[in-house]
Amino acid sequence: MLKLNDELKEKISYILIGGILIITLLPLFISVDSSIILGIRILLIACLAGFYAAIAEKRDLFFITLAIFAIQGILQLGSPSNSEMYFKVLLALPWIVAAIAFAILAYKHSVEFKAFEMLEWLVAVFLLIYASKFFLSTEFDLYYAFCLSFLIATLMYNNNMWMRYEDEEKNLLLFLLVLAFVDVIQVSAKFIRF
Repeated sequence: MLKLNDELKEKISYILIGGILIITLLPLFISVDSSIILGIRILLIACLAGFYAAIAEKRDLFFITLAIFAIQGILQLGSPSNSEMYFKVLLALPWIVAAIAFAILAYKHSVEFKAFEMLEWLVAVFLLIYASKFFLSTEFDLYYAFCLSFLIATLMYNNNMWMRYEDEEKNLLLFLLVLAFVDVIQVSAKFIRF
């Protein structure tokens, strides 16, 4: 675990998130080589996932999920394999692990608070649905990122739920929200140009 004060953790996190969002928005305003933008975005996403994994206090499923996202970014940048199935599994695996982590958390919260935590279960289900887009192509793929962004943002907005999460859980939710929002920007960019 990387020992940093909370203010520094927050600043580093916001700088990386800001970098990811700026590099995602950049092609909307200026003409740039998409492979360079993609490489920088993958690197920043891997750095954010690695940072969140490094500051995690517990080595649990949330830590493992963030570590898998970091490894995924590194492998995407320097992957020796050209296999289509390899890339599908590489892209879907962290989303599947995240879905499992949130399903377990939803179950634990349902038992602990003696109430069915619908929003947490929906996040777990939509993480699986999101992972399925790497294997199955449908006309609804465009909407997965919008749905996931909405569900995670709603979960974060609900103080009763947000306050019960530990830092690792909050970090993973924020990370997943950033990734889903990047997809929302990319889908929207197909229809918007400045």
